[in-house]
Amino acid sequence: MAITQNLHSALFRLLLLNKARLIWADAICINQEDTEERSSQARLMKDIYQLASSVIIWLGGPIEVNSKDIWPITPLLEAAQQNLKRTELPIRHGTKD
Repeated sequence: MAITQNLHSALFRLLLLNKARLIWADAICINQEDTEERSSQARLMKDIYQLASSVIIWLGGPIEVNSKDIWPITPLLEAAQQNLKRTELPIRHGTKD
């Protein structure tokens, strides 16, 4: 199965070498090309998250600034409060900004 680089990065980071882990990845578990399925699953997400023993949200890997990886959480939180779309997020991947 072909997956995106972002999902590959998430799965790689979540891998536990000494322990099995059950992971639900929307990109795999929900048919992304079926609008009706995506919509019906989205309506269930509140229940799914409430019943989960733990939830990890992958926002993507770090960006590089001055040869150091940083995780720009503050701009993402501010963007979430403003209800920005993914394409409007204040992050430019692949740059040193």
